[in-house]
Amino acid sequence: MAEDSDEVSALARDIEIYLKDRPNASDTIEGIRRWWVGSRWMDASMPLMCAAVDLLVQKRLMVVRTLADGSVVYFSAARNGSAGS
Repeated sequence: MAEDSDEVSALARDIEIYLKDRPNASDTIEGIRRWWVGSRWMDASMPLMCAAVDLLVQKRLMVVRTLADGSVVYFSAARNGSAGS
């Protein structure tokens, strides 16, 4: 089932706000849900979290990196000086 686009956009905005305040932050999807977006999104589904983060990656506001152990980590594109306009 597709995620509600308004909900995805709202969550993406909250993640973006977090990154503006903490441009060096990086974490997994679970870490983003648990630590970055607070109690409002505590019960957000993994598909919703993935959709919001994917939206920010598509907008080139976040970058995804797979580590040697297979963990997937997301961080601000501004951290590398590669943020979109």
